[in-house]
This record gives sequence, structure tokens and C-alpha cells, in this order.
Amino acid sequence: MSRIRREKRAGDPKKDIYRRLSRPWLVSSFALAVILSAVAGYAGAILIAKPSLDAERIAKSAVPVYAKAEKHPVGVTLTFQGGVREGRVVNLEPNRGFPSSPRVTAVFAKSGDPYEELKLLAVASGRPLITMAGSVPIYRDLRLGDKGHDVLILQGYLRGQGYRVRASGVMGSDSIRAVVQIYEALGLEAPTEGGGVIFRYSDFLQIEPSAGTIVNVAPVAQILDDKHPIAGVRVEPKFISSRVTVDQKMRLAVGDKLAVLSEKRRGSAQIVEIGPFAESTQTGVPAGHDVRIELPVDLNDLEPGQPVALSKTSTSELALAVPVLAIRTENGSGYVLRRSSEGEPDERVPIEVIEQAGGWAAIADRGSIMEGDEIRVE
Repeated sequence: MSRIRREKRAGDPKKDIYRRLSRPWLVSSFALAVILSAVAGYAGAILIAKPSLDAERIAKSAVPVYAKAEKHPVGVTLTFQGGVREGRVVNLEPNRGFPSSPRVTAVFAKSGDPYEELKLLAVASGRPLITMAGSVPIYRDLRLGDKGHDVLILQGYLRGQGYRVRASGVMGSDSIRAVVQIYEALGLEAPTEGGGVIFRYSDFLQIEPSAGTIVNVAPVAQILDDKHPIAGVRVEPKFISSRVTVDQKMRLAVGDKLAVLSEKRRGSAQIVEIGPFAESTQTGVPAGHDVRIELPVDLNDLEPGQPVALSKTSTSELALAVPVLAIRTENGSGYVLRRSSEGEPDERVPIEVIEQAGGWAAIADRGSIMEGDEIRVE
């Protein structure tokens, strides 16, 4: 009986294992979780790798973009600063023989008046100061009967001023009469000596140019000396001065027309002179080239020292050009890629850019690039 009970107790081994597990469903759940994790990891690896694979595939299949070289208007505006400068001014000083340290007693001209010949400018120490061209070599008082080359030149000058004088080289009565008429026209009496009229050379002020503008006049009561002339005459017009860099100078030339802007007023002016390269000698003035520009008539009232803006726009003539995006560089040199025949790689062609604006680059037309050539942009 006891043996029979033991056999029944032993039973099937597999069944005994499951009987020992209190929760047999956990085994199935764990196995399923392991399988799902493996599947998810594999799928994630594929998804991570896919973008890079797509990018590589796209890069290999990208279609190049080309644009044709063509004649295109390419203009560039160069802008720089300048300032109004005073033209050359010549000081009017009494001739040798005029009383020393004369005091001004009357003034008959003002700043801005034109400089004219044989005009009364002022009176100093009771003596008139009359304008006369510096080309007349007067150095002495002249009386009736005096002779000399200086007399001949004076007579020629008087004839040029409308006086009826014979150019004889002898101070005749006609020449003395002309002297009297000069003083009378100015409301003065001609100087005399020994009972006769003389040409008193020290009454005349002389400068070499025969035209100009009076820019300053000594006031009444001023004592005239080397530092205090009777007047200053601008014998050259005001002008605009600017200092440009070496790069800017390469785009400028004598005769170029520039736009001039000052306080919302515009004018047009021409470059008169471009100086040699100059080093910087004072703070705020860079090294470069000094450019002299005429002052536009419309802006002639601008005072010396007033700043102006200057600009030059290059001509809009058609030039061989390519898109700026097509320009490539290597070791400081520019080149483009020109489309070759089917199946051949694009040809590399060196180019020189001469102007650039509006997305286009004008290139030197040397025959290496022809109008209509397809140039790679992307």
C-alpha cells in the first residue's frame, strides 16, 4: 500500500515543474517583452541611419544649376567725403614808396566784390590806393617828358583800359592827360609836383592776376603792415578737396564728373587734379591721394571748411558679366566653372572681376568666356 502511494505522489515530472511555479503566466510575458525590445532596437537603428543615407543619395543625385554669361549693365557708386577750400588768395599791399605804417581812413570795397582794374580800394594816411595790374613794371614817379621801357608798357596798359594814348615810350601830354582822367573818374585830384601833374606809382596796388574776388578788406583805423594788408583777393575759385584711399584712387581720373551733396543741395563737379600718394601727417587725415574738385556754380555760396559728400557712379554700359554666385576663388584668384560637353566635368576658367553690383559681376573680356557660355552657379 505504501509503495502505491509513493508512485502516485511522484506523478509526471513536467507537471511537477509547473506545479512548483506559483505564477506560470509571468514566463510568457517576459519572453514577449524581450522579443519586442529586439524588434524596436532594429527598427530604431534603421530610422537613425535613414536621414544620412537620404542626404547622401540626394547629394549624389543633385542637378547643377547654370546661368549664361551675358552682356549686362553693371554700375558701381563710389562715395567719399570732401570739404570746401579757399582758392589762392593774394594780399594787396602798398607799393614801395607809400608812407610807412599807414592808417586806413576810408574803405571803398567790401568782401565779395569783384577785383577790377583802376578802382579806388581805400585811402590810407590821406593817400589813395588804386588797383593796377602787376604786369606793369612801375617803380618810379613819371613826369612829362620821362622816357623808358616802363613808360612804354604803362602806355600800352592805359590803351588797353580805353585811354587815348600813343605808345611812344615818352611821357607826353596825352599820357599825363590820361593820368588826370584816372583820378577824376575816382573823384580825386591828380597829384602834382613842381606845378605839373605826375604819375605817382606808390598810389597804385598791384597783383599779377587781373581778375579775382575781394575776400577781406582792412577796416578803417587799421595800421597796414606785413601782417595786415589792405585787402585779400581770391585769384583762384574756391574748390573742393578730398583725400581718397589707394583703392578709391584706382576708380577715379581727372575729368570724371562727380555728384556733390551739401545739406540736401546737389551739384555736379569735375575732378581737376589727383595728387601723388601722401603719407598721413596729422591726426584724422589718413594716407592717400589728395583730389581737387571744382566747386559747382550752384554751390558757390558754400563757405570754406563746409563738408560735402561726393559720389561717382560708373557708366552703365553693357559689359560681359556673370552672376556673383558663380564666382569662386582659390589662392586669391577668381575662376568660374563653365559647362562642358555631355559627360565631361565642368571646365575651370580663370576670370578677372572689374566691377560688381546688383548681383552681377562684370569680368574682363579676354575671350576666355564668351557671351552665352553656361556658367555653373550651384
